[in-house]
Amino acid sequence: MAFSFEEAISIFSEKYRADFSAWRIPNMGNSQITGQYPELLTRAQCAEYLGICLSNLDKSDLPRIKLSTHAVRYRKSDVDAWLDSKREGAE
Repeated sequence: MAFSFEEAISIFSEKYRADFSAWRIPNMGNSQITGQYPELLTRAQCAEYLGICLSNLDKSDLPRIKLSTHAVRYRKSDVDAWLDSKREGAE
């Protein structure tokens, strides 16, 4: 017999009379590409937008904005211009 995560939490909560509500997974919404991106993209958003993995994004010559040691952003207009420059056979 298989249970969903929510059903398992409910069963354990009843059986052990404990509150396991903190274990619930928050609703993160639909993770598919919606076509709506902000002007400044995070690493993950930029990689998703380009359809590449993070390591390939890091190896690219794409212009980036370094906000701090760990915070990097990509301007969407720069990403689009970079893509246009990589197009082969365009006149």
